[in-house]
Parts: sequence; structure tokens; C-alpha cells
Amino acid sequence: MDNWHVLFDFDSTLVSVEGLELLADTILANRDDKDEVLLAMSEITKLGMEGKIPFNESLKRRIETMSVTQESIQTTIRRITSLLSNSIEPNIEFFHSHHEHVHILSGGFEEFIIPTVASLHIKPSRVYANTFMFDESGCFVGIDTDRHTAQENGKVRVVESLALSGTIIVVGDGYTDYQIKESGNADYFIAYTENIKREPVVAVADFVAHDMGEVRHFVNEILVNSGIQTPLAVGS
Repeated sequence: MDNWHVLFDFDSTLVSVEGLELLADTILANRDDKDEVLLAMSEITKLGMEGKIPFNESLKRRIETMSVTQESIQTTIRRITSLLSNSIEPNIEFFHSHHEHVHILSGGFEEFIIPTVASLHIKPSRVYANTFMFDESGCFVGIDTDRHTAQENGKVRVVESLALSGTIIVVGDGYTDYQIKESGNADYFIAYTENIKREPVVAVADFVAHDMGEVRHFVNEILVNSGIQTPLAVGS
């Protein structure tokens, strides 16, 4: 098997939205201050994704704005699974043919990610993300803070724990994705801008991809230049 790995972010990369903001939209549906709360959450997300505040602080502050329930999670799952980024479908063969080379690293939640990436043939064992926690009576008690992804430099810690070898390419829209390359745990960082363009992230990228087709082209070019033969042509 060719020795290469592509590490994808999820929120605003594989899907067109931020999962936590979609969850908040569900929870706040009947509140008069919904727009204000969502705007505040968006600003916190932006600060975290641009590396201006620690990710674990960004996550904590966003979770504190809502009252999570099992029902709201299930509703969000139904919504987010239909919100794959627009360019995924024309390039879905990349994922179907190379799912064994793909990993999902996200500060989002596996409850949303696993059912969404199933259509890409990506197994749950290749998803590294956070999870919600409930007590025996079904009341929300927080998130699993022991997971690397709930901590500062969490994605870096995940990759270090995986001890991957070969060519490693990271694709994402946030500064936490770039940190994998910055830490020396990846060879290339592709800034993904189909859904949102973060200038501080674009500034440190090896490549900028406006859609998944460009990701395929970049990945193919990297692997060819590295002397790795890929069974899938670049495609359209």
C-alpha cells in the first residue's frame, strides 16, 4: 500500500457549516436572542480558527452558550449529513477509492462527523474528534475533556499518537490544522477556502484550495513529486 495520508478537517471543510453553530441554531430556534447568541458564537469560532485564542478556550466558551440535549443532537445530525461541501459530490471517487488513506481530525463532535462521512466510505475508526457526555438520567454534563481534540494543540497530539509514516498532507480551514505542519508532524498544509477564507490561515499555507477538485490536484502533484504512484487520476 502506498505510504501516504491525507488528514481532513471537518467543519467548514468537508461540510459547509460549523457543527456547533448548527447545534446552537437548533437549540436556540425559539429564543428571541438567537441571532445575537449565534453571532457571538461565530466570533468565538473565528478567534479560535485564526489562532487568536486557545482552541480549548474557544470550545469551552461555545459549549457554555447552549443547553445540549440528546434530541438537539439528533436533529443536528439529520441536518448536517445533508450539508457536505458542494464540491464533494463531483470528487467523491477520491474518497471512495482512497478512504484507507484518509483521516478526519476535528475539534468538532463525532456524533455529527461519523454519520456524515459514512457516505465517503470513511470508517469511524479514522475519525478523531470530541464527544458529548450525558449522565445516567440523560442530562448533558459536558464533553470528554480527556480526548486530545478537546485540548490545546489537540490535533498535533492526535497525529503524534498515530505515529504515521510517509507523506502526510493536512487539509483544513483553521489555524489548528496548520499547527500539525508547524509542529513538524505533516509535510504539507492545504488551506481550504470553499466555505470560508481565513487570511491568517491562507498566509501560512503551502497551497490554497478553493474546492475539493483543487485538493485532488494538489495531492496528486505532491505524491507524484514524492515518487509515489497513485491509482487514481487527478480527475475533473
